[in-house]
Amino acid sequence: MNEAIHSGKPGDTIQAEPRNEMLSGHAQKLNIIIIDDNLDDRGLIRRYLMQSIDFRCKILEADSAASGLRHCRETRPDCAILDMYLPDLDGLGVLEQLKDSEAEVPFPVIVLTGTSDRGTNGQAAIAQGAQDYLSKNWITAESLCRTVVNSIERFELMRVKKAKQALKKEVQRKNEFIATLAHELRNPLAPIRNGLELLRLASGDQFIIDQTREMMERQLTQMVRLVDDLLDISRISNDKLELRKAKLELSLVIHQAVESVRPMFDNAHQEIVIELPAEPISLDADFARLAQVFSNLLTNASKFTSEKGHIWLTAKQDQDAVIISVKDDGIGIPVDQQSHVFDMFSQIEQPVKRTQTGLGIGLTLVRKLVEMHNGVVDVRSEGLGLGSEFTVRLPILQEVVVSKENVESKGDAQADRLRILVVDDNRDATKSLATILKLTGHEVETAFDGQEAVDAAAVYQPNVVLLDIGLPSMDGYEVCRQIRGAEWGRRMKIVALTGWGQEEDRQKSNDAGFDNHLVKPVKPTELLELLAELQAKAP
Repeated sequence: MNEAIHSGKPGDTIQAEPRNEMLSGHAQKLNIIIIDDNLDDRGLIRRYLMQSIDFRCKILEADSAASGLRHCRETRPDCAILDMYLPDLDGLGVLEQLKDSEAEVPFPVIVLTGTSDRGTNGQAAIAQGAQDYLSKNWITAESLCRTVVNSIERFELMRVKKAKQALKKEVQRKNEFIATLAHELRNPLAPIRNGLELLRLASGDQFIIDQTREMMERQLTQMVRLVDDLLDISRISNDKLELRKAKLELSLVIHQAVESVRPMFDNAHQEIVIELPAEPISLDADFARLAQVFSNLLTNASKFTSEKGHIWLTAKQDQDAVIISVKDDGIGIPVDQQSHVFDMFSQIEQPVKRTQTGLGIGLTLVRKLVEMHNGVVDVRSEGLGLGSEFTVRLPILQEVVVSKENVESKGDAQADRLRILVVDDNRDATKSLATILKLTGHEVETAFDGQEAVDAAAVYQPNVVLLDIGLPSMDGYEVCRQIRGAEWGRRMKIVALTGWGQEEDRQKSNDAGFDNHLVKPVKPTELLELLAELQAKAP
């Protein structure tokens, strides 16, 4: 049986004192729930609360843990007064269930204990998340209401303190991210700068020139991937990233991802073993985005695996799904940190500082893209020094539509001879691109501002205009509109070649009359493929 509350003197009231500043700010009544199976005790607590001069309150009662929990979830009270002994669940169990998925009880709770076990049960309740406890045998109107005031005040102060700590931690994480971003950008810039000097000093030595060019291409690819990941995270965060799904074969995606990170494996002398099913597996997916998922996982595996380490990529069908695993024998992940590896800016704490860490966005991007493909991604590691395994589970289709020969043949596409106008106010970018196009057999003219572009297009009559958006005197949108407005410009193919790559930027270029939208820096092979497509569509 529960110990009943001893009320002390009949008509016991609280002495008038200055009104609590925090609670006096409440324009409405406080919602307080009493959870106690003793009807008389609930009635006495209600009368005590109604006598308070520090607050006005609206009181809800529950005679069991189940009904109390239900009311708490429905109403989210300002405070709960909870009996330690209930017929269906004790007070500690109620506190635990109140947390649900949260790390703490979401509002202040005062636990009522018996006299004999006041200290033991009271401290246990505090440890479980209660704000305070009172012995039923010694409750008075004054002690109860003062405890309510103090509990709400302490809870609010703790909430504000935790919010400040969370904000401070977030600022620290962002500062670390910016510092890491600067470091990651400088890493490829240094060899690119060295490469430019090597090219100047090479004196026609073809071996040095070829080696330097390959090195600069690797570093540029790394920078482009870094910037692309940053932009993709921004697009996903703002719900601006759209998938371009089609029926495709998994093995093509895997091979594309492996080849994109092959230089990392070669530089670190790492061995990668690929095991794919003998039968083709079809997916309804965005080829580029899915390849990005696996290239990010492979990049992550390479970064955190030592030289001459091993990486395994395997895929197997599991009923109506396929499971792709990327496993390594690298540094591993502590068990207590595995649940956070997909969080934004997450960095695994390591006993030994490594030169390669990353920005902490690659795995976040992996999870987002996998979920957009109706899949799930998970991680498993036995701990530090024991390697890691990331698994991706994706739904499959029943037939293969895209053949390997069709995909591979795209890289061999060559455009016929075209008259091309390149427009960009960055003269180095304009001249270098013009040179590439001339070396691949095209006729090329250049312009460096908006009005010059319109005049050149009228005189030169190009088949294709590669047009930057951010131009002086007249932006690329207006240039496109003016060309389209002229009789001679209506059949020209106009391609936006710009650093602006958000969905709204693509929509603006489409509205202005552009045929295509490419984001800098564009791989020459991709540009040549587009030129070939435009030529093929020409009447």
